[in-house]
Amino acid sequence: MKPAAWDWWKTEAGLRRLHLPMALFGAGLLAVLVWVLASPASDGVQPLRFGQAEQCDEAPVSASYDRAGLANLLRRPLDAPSGCWQAVDLPAQRSAGALTFRTETQFLRRTWLRIRYEVPKDWIAGDSLMVYVPRVMGAAWQLRVDGAVLTDNLDDWRMTWNRPLAARLDPQRFRPGQRLEIAIGVVVVDAMGFAMSRPTIGPAVSVGRALATRQFLQLTLPQAGSAVMLVLGAFFLSIWAARRGDAEYPLLALSSVVWSVCNLQYALPRWDDPQLDAWYAALVQEMPIPWLNWVVFLFAAHLASRRLVWLERLLPLYVLGICLMALPLWWANRNIELLVVVIYTAVGISTIVVICWLAVVSGGSELRVVSVVLFAATFAGANDLALKAHLADPERLFLVPYCGMLLFASFLYAVRRRYLGAIGSFEQLSADLARRLAQREAELTQNHLRLRALEQAQMLTAERQRLMRDMHDGLGSALTSSLAVAERGEVPAAALAAMLRECVDDLRAVIDSLEPIDNDLVALLATLRFRIGQRLDGAGIQLDWRVQDLPPLAWLGPTEALQVLRIVQEALANVIKHARARRVQLAAARVGERIELCIRDDGEGFDPSAPPPGRGLRLLAKRAVELGGELSIESALGGGTTLRLWLDVTRRAAPRAADCSPAVGETERVAL
Repeated sequence: MKPAAWDWWKTEAGLRRLHLPMALFGAGLLAVLVWVLASPASDGVQPLRFGQAEQCDEAPVSASYDRAGLANLLRRPLDAPSGCWQAVDLPAQRSAGALTFRTETQFLRRTWLRIRYEVPKDWIAGDSLMVYVPRVMGAAWQLRVDGAVLTDNLDDWRMTWNRPLAARLDPQRFRPGQRLEIAIGVVVVDAMGFAMSRPTIGPAVSVGRALATRQFLQLTLPQAGSAVMLVLGAFFLSIWAARRGDAEYPLLALSSVVWSVCNLQYALPRWDDPQLDAWYAALVQEMPIPWLNWVVFLFAAHLASRRLVWLERLLPLYVLGICLMALPLWWANRNIELLVVVIYTAVGISTIVVICWLAVVSGGSELRVVSVVLFAATFAGANDLALKAHLADPERLFLVPYCGMLLFASFLYAVRRRYLGAIGSFEQLSADLARRLAQREAELTQNHLRLRALEQAQMLTAERQRLMRDMHDGLGSALTSSLAVAERGEVPAAALAAMLRECVDDLRAVIDSLEPIDNDLVALLATLRFRIGQRLDGAGIQLDWRVQDLPPLAWLGPTEALQVLRIVQEALANVIKHARARRVQLAAARVGERIELCIRDDGEGFDPSAPPPGRGLRLLAKRAVELGGELSIESALGGGTTLRLWLDVTRRAAPRAADCSPAVGETERVAL
């Protein structure tokens, strides 16, 4: 058996002591992962990054602006006149020129960047060589090594601006110490400009890690963010479907859809067909931003709980106008695209200013966080515009996808604050309700105790009154009569003793009715048997006791018990005084839903048709009615007397008719 010290970890404190080291262990594993990711992939030849190159611009030629036209242009041999190659610093950039009308035929030129790479003599045999350029911004590119075409990106040429240039040179095509001439040709439209970041050349095992990191940051992460936002949007839409009164959930769902559509331009390939690509660019690049301006403003106004009705009316018109302008149905040139960018940039900045004003006025931390993120999104948009206009280092990342995630995170922060606030209010309300309920329960308990005390006092008062009434009507009356007879000296001592004995029996009946019998009629009759048996023996009468087991009677309280005792006692007293019997039978049994109590003697009997000499029989009938039962007496001269009392197991409001067969001889029923 293990000692108790071995079970320390089963306790709550032991679990806490176990969880903390596990958390520290997990943090250590993450630190090791960061160190592994930061370590170089190889200890051999290190990649070489170029900061200078030679550049040569060919004369522009007329060509169709599609894959076929670009392929024909790139297929041509290098046409570099003497003096064309000029040393340039990298990254190489050329800003957009004069805007021209959009036509199917463009004047295109090839711009070549040439670098020379000497393969290290300690090159590991079997390693491939990789050329990697983080970003090339132009129409399409082609890579040549020692004048031979190695690869191009014609299959995805419309995504040149956001796809890294990467090409692998098999080890059979070079040798250690060889000097390679690497030329990168970019097809340029003067109206769009040109840019290329610094190339890196080296072993594929090392350069491939930089390429994978770039693809993760530039492609995979925006794709994953879009997928997550779509899932969250569906989640918020499902919440709104269940709670139509919460306006923030449809706004969150719509904003997630807008950002996911906007991020498609960074992930999906483009169409080579000019018309399809124009529609795709309009739907993905130009239209989502106005929608986002509108949705963000509505969400901010909801957070601020303040409405600017004039702006709420203008923004839908602005969104509709931008969408119509962006449709690729107009004859106009690229100035419309530029105009669209200028308009939604100006409106976006104005909307951000209004939202910041709402944050200052409302004073809510949620809206302030959203405002800070919107300012960051403004700088991110400026960074992306500078990249597209070739005014910034082309090696930078496009930040708008990340700001979309950040803005959505600020929305979630606001919803989280609202949710926690609602939970806190609910918990406070629950605590207040619990406190008030406890107070009310305490009050009810006190009232219940007071009511119980009052009921007990009323019960005691009622019981005292009952005892006083019973003793006054029964024992008091009998004692008064006995006292009057004794004072007159009209009866002998034996008769007086009999009268006093009846008084004592009545007093004992009252006392017996107060005994706790738990609604048991058998126990009540048993208390009477002992006392009445002595009197029957003294009178020479044999008692035949035939009481069966009976069910408890819920209605048999002290008052009812006293009535039953008086009926039985009066009947047996009549047998002793008047019947001249030698045998009396007392039987009790259950018959259906009733209890039958029968007292039968073999005495002289009486004529039921003759008027009764006193009030005894009438009092017995009255007591039976008060019990809700029935009483019948059957007798004949010389044939004895039978008294039957029927009591309901479940007490009812009124007595029912009785049916009792005669005991002995020819008798007549007397109904009382």
